[in-house]
Amino acid sequence: MSPTNWATKIKNLVSEIEPKLIEYRRHLHRYPELGYDEYRTAAFIAECLQGMGLQPRTGVGHTGVVAEVGAGGTAMVGFRCDMDALPIQEKTGAAYASKHSGKMHACGHDVHSTIGLGVAHVLQALRHELPGTVRLLFQPAEELMPGGSVDMIRDGAIQGLQAIYSMHVDPSIPTGSVGLKYGPLLASVDTFEVDIIGKMGHAAHPHLAIDPIPIAAQAITALHELPSRKIDPIKPVVISVTMVHAGNAKNVLPESVQLAGTFRTLDREVRDALPGLLEQAISGICRAFGATYKFEVEVGSPVLVNDDACMRIMEQACREMLGDTGVKILPEARMGAEDFANYLEYLPGAMIRLGTHSDARTGHSIHSAYFDVDERAIGIGVQVVAAALVKYLE
Repeated sequence: MSPTNWATKIKNLVSEIEPKLIEYRRHLHRYPELGYDEYRTAAFIAECLQGMGLQPRTGVGHTGVVAEVGAGGTAMVGFRCDMDALPIQEKTGAAYASKHSGKMHACGHDVHSTIGLGVAHVLQALRHELPGTVRLLFQPAEELMPGGSVDMIRDGAIQGLQAIYSMHVDPSIPTGSVGLKYGPLLASVDTFEVDIIGKMGHAAHPHLAIDPIPIAAQAITALHELPSRKIDPIKPVVISVTMVHAGNAKNVLPESVQLAGTFRTLDREVRDALPGLLEQAISGICRAFGATYKFEVEVGSPVLVNDDACMRIMEQACREMLGDTGVKILPEARMGAEDFANYLEYLPGAMIRLGTHSDARTGHSIHSAYFDVDERAIGIGVQVVAAALVKYLE
């Protein structure tokens, strides 16, 4: 079948189901669930897939859902969409705002899951014409470390796949466009925790104590200075101390200070070196003031590197569906992170950015209590993903 015929069929099918897709998205948005607690979300997705005539497998990677579409064949490609929400109190005021206090789909995972359902619907309608099989992965816990992808992989979700694709909403890109990036797209991310331990004392007699607060202050400054003096300046690194906890009384020097944060990079060798550099800085400062410390690192997601061949297929599909003006080649990687990178350690694949911004309401950044999307982007996402999956199978 010619590319034009595929494009026409996909566009027509998406046009038919767009109202249903918006219903799906608003339902998911109203009932957000945090990582590994997506039971109601998974049940809803499984029910929708069953209604399409598919046979989803549930409980994959704890709460994940997997389903396959196609008439068989040796070619098999995957599409991953995440399901979990964030612990944020929504402030959008939308009619479909979260009904679960303190929980919100502030990263667009409700949109990602809806796009997965839309792709399932379109490809199921075309199943007898597909030159292979598409596996849909509805993944839990993307927002948790090291990511629900690890559990999906452990439970065999990518077994037999030759490649895998994914998509993320992007409010910096206008609705009607997608952002594509060859090579590195997102940074690795690891977290650290530091417990700086001094000697408790009276605030009036600091010489009789070991005050951990100024020690922690120097440690924070040192950590933030590391990239400029210990790392090759052409290699991006971001170290952020995001949590500081100490003390319970205004006139007491506390015994300890707890620090925590993240470090990110686009370079594998730098990533391997950073834990040692962080601990070296903390150790030297603590030793100089007579304090001790505890230092722990939790390994997160690796650098997300898009496969060139997979991205070329995606780019061709996007240009066929949206035209050249709808395709934006992104010039730079970003220092955010995504656990989709874990899949790419095992097989080639690519992630793209879906434009969702059309006005002030849809211009807020992800992880904001005011985040929302232009719902016209949902159908666009289904179109380009379905087209790319078919093109890969061909």
